[in-house]
Amino acid sequence: MEIRDLLTRGVTLIVDPRGLKTSLDDFFASYGGYLEYVVAVAKDPSGRVFYSSKVAPANEEYPTFFSEALDTTEAVGIRSGAYINVFADAFFAADQEFKTYTTDGQSLGVLVCPNKPGFIQHIITVVKEVAETPIQTLFLANLGYPHASYCYCNDCREEFTKYADLRHTFQIADPSANPALYNQWIEWRVGKMTNIIQQLVNAAKEVKPDLTVFLSYPIDSESGYVTGTRTNLGLDLEALAQMSKNLAIEIFPWTPILPDPGTNDFSNFIENITFVDGLKKTGVDFAMTHWILEDEAEYNRAKALADATGIEHIYSMLGYPVNYQTIREIRLGLGR
Repeated sequence: MEIRDLLTRGVTLIVDPRGLKTSLDDFFASYGGYLEYVVAVAKDPSGRVFYSSKVAPANEEYPTFFSEALDTTEAVGIRSGAYINVFADAFFAADQEFKTYTTDGQSLGVLVCPNKPGFIQHIITVVKEVAETPIQTLFLANLGYPHASYCYCNDCREEFTKYADLRHTFQIADPSANPALYNQWIEWRVGKMTNIIQQLVNAAKEVKPDLTVFLSYPIDSESGYVTGTRTNLGLDLEALAQMSKNLAIEIFPWTPILPDPGTNDFSNFIENITFVDGLKKTGVDFAMTHWILEDEAEYNRAKALADATGIEHIYSMLGYPVNYQTIREIRLGLGR
């Protein structure tokens, strides 16, 4: 779908340098008249950033993309936002210290173990650096553990062993052999993740108290909707919604095509996000994100989902992010 068509329909773009078919200058020259608000990616799943950072490695091809985008939006009076991929970080995932592991010792090259103080401090610094820029909104995306199969690194197993007061070092929580221990493991992960994300929100608000922080919450039928998101990623819907009062529902992130209105898949999805109305009553604001609205039909599907749930603001990228296919397979439990 043409960029101009998206903008005239009120869709806000999340721009990544790889998704643009033109230079950044040409993008603003061509579409500046249609832009009221744009979100620029500050850190992508490679772990590299598009600005000069004190702690994070810069993208070699686009080292100043984010900075240049904000310079332009500030100069012409366009509202701006930033998008940070949190635990999708191929740079740190290459380091033995930060890898995330399955029970049989397999590791990933694109996602890190969230339970690493060194990485948490790193990403807190990145969040603060980005919050210091002239942005009004901040998206924190790729949150959570990679999948229920991860992480069984020594740090996670030893910490859970103490938490659960086990006699021997924790090896695996088998949901069929020991349901109680498995549930305890899952809830321990949820608690850890909630605490970590709260630290990130606090870091952003410490720098800019009035910054709107959107936490990205992926929900897909293929990964079990809300229950699956909690079990696999350790994301507590209620906790995330209340800690920032802004939640970005990432609709069907692992499904290629959105469902058509009137189909069972469409109805099932709506039934599984009825939480939107309840959370709105507690003061939570919602946005909807989807990777790519490739054509008119896909836009209409997204708009129908938004209308059915009362979500007014739709965000979309212009292309899939780096390492998307690999991350998708991991999120669906296919990456082992």
